[in-house]
Amino acid sequence: MSAIDIKKVKTSNFSGMMPFSFRKMGDTYIVVNEYGNYVFLTKEEFVSLVENGPSALSRPVIKELTAQNMLFTKETAARAAERLRARFADAARATNLHIIVPTLRCNLRCVYCQAAAMSGDNYETDMNTDTARAVVETIFDAPTKLLSIEFQGGEPLLNWDTVKFIIEYAVELNKTKKRELRFNIVSNHLLMDDEKLDFLLEHNVVMCMSLDGPAFVHDKNRGITHDRAVEMYKKVYRRYKEAGTERLPSLIGTLSKHSMPYHKEIVDEYRSLNAGSIFVRPATTLGYAGRNWEKIGLTPEEFLDFYERMLDYIIELNIKGENFTETYAIYALCKIVAGFEPGYVDMKSPCGASIGQLAYNYNGDVYTCDEGRMLGHQGDHTFRVGKCGESSFADLIMHRATKACAIASTLDTTPGCSECAYRPYCGICPVLNYHETGELSPNVFTTRRHTVNEGIIDIIFKRLMIPEIGDIFVQWTKNYMESSSREIEGVKETEEDKAGKE
Repeated sequence: MSAIDIKKVKTSNFSGMMPFSFRKMGDTYIVVNEYGNYVFLTKEEFVSLVENGPSALSRPVIKELTAQNMLFTKETAARAAERLRARFADAARATNLHIIVPTLRCNLRCVYCQAAAMSGDNYETDMNTDTARAVVETIFDAPTKLLSIEFQGGEPLLNWDTVKFIIEYAVELNKTKKRELRFNIVSNHLLMDDEKLDFLLEHNVVMCMSLDGPAFVHDKNRGITHDRAVEMYKKVYRRYKEAGTERLPSLIGTLSKHSMPYHKEIVDEYRSLNAGSIFVRPATTLGYAGRNWEKIGLTPEEFLDFYERMLDYIIELNIKGENFTETYAIYALCKIVAGFEPGYVDMKSPCGASIGQLAYNYNGDVYTCDEGRMLGHQGDHTFRVGKCGESSFADLIMHRATKACAIASTLDTTPGCSECAYRPYCGICPVLNYHETGELSPNVFTTRRHTVNEGIIDIIFKRLMIPEIGDIFVQWTKNYMESSSREIEGVKETEEDKAGKE
């Protein structure tokens, strides 16, 4: 407690206070309750609260504590309970994100490839029609209204016939299943042609293209492909725009050491393509990246330095009137500002392993998540939970790996996390923890994910303290929640919930 005299602190001082944790940032104390509400207190206010209780604070501070559910009343208890329900709502829903790998083949060999993709002529890793049919039937076994099917790889377009079959078969099944069905595909776009694009448009498939920035960054990571990728992205974007499609194509980037000096240039590349937002991730130690780590890998501190410079540049653009956002910040802000769970599986407690997503390998093996599937490709099948055609959805969810991941990623019982002020906003990855340390539940302070998540939330809170930036962040949150309203409705009830009401 720093300068606070611990001898003066009495349990009775906190009579009427909801449970809370705090984090000191400069001369400001961020006080966060169990439900994710927060207040900023000066050092003097915080010391007074701890030593003398909330009654010693000024009327405006008491009013703010009450508004943020820090002081117990019937009204604040009801609001806090609602916020807590929202925080854990996803844990009670059936899996709605299903990641399918139609092939491990790829036409590129990116320096940081965590999927350890195979060469383009290794057809042994192509999903066949029988397996694809079993995958779709397993997905429809999930008792949820929304089914989101996402194609990853490898490069999905290398096994186009299977991608096309899965979409058509899912649509056919859905004539009787009556689900809200959505398709996404993550691709490098290099194999896109008019026939494929026409089909994807017809079935409202949302496109996401990998782009690491301008050519002098992108091509170092992914080979000399930037110009062709951008050409195809512009074509896809134009076609989707002309068709009036609600969800336009998006971009996603991966950072390596090559990216570090170019935060501004990478953002500007996305702006030049009308992206409207940017979402970049550091490379992980999975797959080829682990073998090249000394050359391309980032320390958590290097990533946070880049992220802070990038976010400040984006904020500067917003202050000048441009509406451009950063996706990682939005996910965190939804939790911090609104108590809304955006569904980003990497920042959930428990994490999204099995209960938020399932990954289907080319051979029908099912894993807790895509990271678990990638680890399986390296020969470690710890996170394999079943096989399509043999395992029911209940088998997948009741598998010991699913249970172990849920327990290991529940921050309320994780030493170090359970006392952290940022616990309501954060999440850990048991798969990466296991890969990097050999343990599902290591000392969190030694993990890369802890350092990155804590650092990002620090960066966001520092800027929330500045009213002008806080207003920008609140607007980002409102816009995201409005655009997600249909998704919220789509996953609000499972089919079982509806049957129970009827």
